[in-house]
Amino acid sequence: MWFLAANWPLAAVGWTQTEPTENDGTGPWLLIGGPVVALFALVWWLVNRDLRRRVALAPWQYWLVSALATLLPTLVLVLVL
Repeated sequence: MWFLAANWPLAAVGWTQTEPTENDGTGPWLLIGGPVVALFALVWWLVNRDLRRRVALAPWQYWLVSALATLLPTLVLVLVL
């Protein structure tokens, strides 16, 4: 954890210096981003599972609409920016 903290957030504010040979590629993203995305997906699924029972749509329609509603803001930003 110190390696990640020292090379990214602490180095960004000037408290440490980055490792000049640091080339982890996607390792840090998998270590930090993977659990964050998994937690978001779990919370999203749990919330939508309960909401699905209250909506009059067919299951496949509900899940399609909820997935599109979740992804639409990101897709718009990707297209605009």
